[in-house]
Amino acid sequence: MFLTHDLSTATRFAYEHVACGELTPGVFGIRPAVPVREAIEEIILVAICSFEGEREGQAIYLPFR
Repeated sequence: MFLTHDLSTATRFAYEHVACGELTPGVFGIRPAVPVREAIEEIILVAICSFEGEREGQAIYLPFR
């Protein structure tokens, strides 16, 4: 899992790697305006509800709500 506030560059980089057939961890983009507590809750939710390797090659934006 790769966490970032850089929603444009990091996600683009991940998609480029996937397009080239390279393995990438899941990229989780957290909007900078999200309060720290909410961001932590979202990260914990993803960690608890995901299987190992399930998010590889994906870009997901948090919070889900």
